[in-house]
Order: sequence, then structure tokens, then C-alpha cells
Amino acid sequence: MTRQSPQHTRAGFTLLEMLLATMIGAIVLAAINTAFFAALRLRASTTAAVERTIPLNHALSVLKADLRGIIITGGAMAGSMQSPGTETANNLPSQLDVFTTTGLLNDELPWGDVQRISYYLKDPADNTRPVGRDLVRCVTRNVLSTIQPDLTEQVFLHGVSALQLSFYDGANWQTTWDSSSVGNSTPLAVKVVIEFAADDENNLRAHLPLEIVVPLAMRSGTNSVASTGSGT
Repeated sequence: MTRQSPQHTRAGFTLLEMLLATMIGAIVLAAINTAFFAALRLRASTTAAVERTIPLNHALSVLKADLRGIIITGGAMAGSMQSPGTETANNLPSQLDVFTTTGLLNDELPWGDVQRISYYLKDPADNTRPVGRDLVRCVTRNVLSTIQPDLTEQVFLHGVSALQLSFYDGANWQTTWDSSSVGNSTPLAVKVVIEFAADDENNLRAHLPLEIVVPLAMRSGTNSVASTGSGT
């Protein structure tokens, strides 16, 4: 009786199994590729949004500091708060004219921390950005100059369509304010609304309107001393 030796069969993949595995791998790679590029686009849009908010946050912080540092005094060194302001730069009337204590002290310059600030809108010098106007902060460090002082323009925001200011007198919001005509006093609060022009490419606003309300701690800043009556 003869014994047959067992036959060893080799296990392998069929062509159909190979095609099925290749198709599944391609689907998985396509899904990973889609998720990866979606994450890149989200990162790019988030970075662009953050970069657009940086000048906004900077402008608002400086504007708040200028308003909170307002000083109004009487006498020879009188400083006023006016809106619309009387200061002009490049033949443009300012929409807000204040004296504030936000000036940076510098050993190379003789000026103190008091400076005159004017805010106004002007047409952009860059013709490639025809939408809206520029919000400009004009700084005068030498507030005691007897001649035309040097004005330093700082462009804060681009594409602004309107700058609206309101002043709270304790009962109502006023659209104008002149401290020299109300007993050298400041309003209780200032509301600033900045509106942006529409974007030509998307026909949408680049930013929503910004609105801030800044309370002013100093109500009156005259250099006169109130007299007190005698009593028991």
C-alpha cells in the first residue's frame, strides 16, 4: 500500500481582491486629502480674519485711551474738547478735537505727555483701494506753539464710510460737543460708531460696524477752586 504525500497549497490574493483593496485605499486617501485641505483652508481663513482684526483692535484701544485721558483746563493753558473740531489738516475739518494725556515721553523730545489729537476721514492716497476712506489720527505734540504746529498723521483704518460720535450729558445723547461753551466740562460718556464701506469683490461689508461707549471719569476740569460757606 502506497502512501501519498500531502500536497502543500499556496494561499494568495485573487485579482478581484487586489482591485477591491486598491479601491478602498484610494477612497481612504481621497477622504484624508479632502480633510487635510479643508483644514488648511480653515487655517488660512482664520489667520486672515485675525490679521484683519489686529488694526481694528489697535485703533479701538488707542481711541479709548485718548478719550479716557481727556483733560480740560481753564486759564492761559486752556484745552478744549470739540466735535466737530476746529483743527484742520490738509484742509480737512476734524470730527473730534481733544487734548489728552496719551503722549509718550521721550528723552530726545521736549514735549510732555499732553498732546492734541484730531480724528477725521480723508480720501485714501492708495488708488488701489478705492472703497471707503481712511480714518486718520492727527497728533500735535507742541501744544504751546505760537505758529502753525507740526502735525503727524497716523492712518488707523482703511475702508471707513462714516465716523459718528455722540456725547452723553447725563440725560440725552448729543451729536456735537464744545467744552468751551458748557463750562469747560466733558460729557459723561462718548459713543463712537465706525461704519465700513462695502467690498467691491463680494458686494458685502468687510467688517460689521464697530460701536464703543467710553465713560469719562472727569466731568469738569476748570482750574477754579470752589468756595465753601461757613457753617456750624
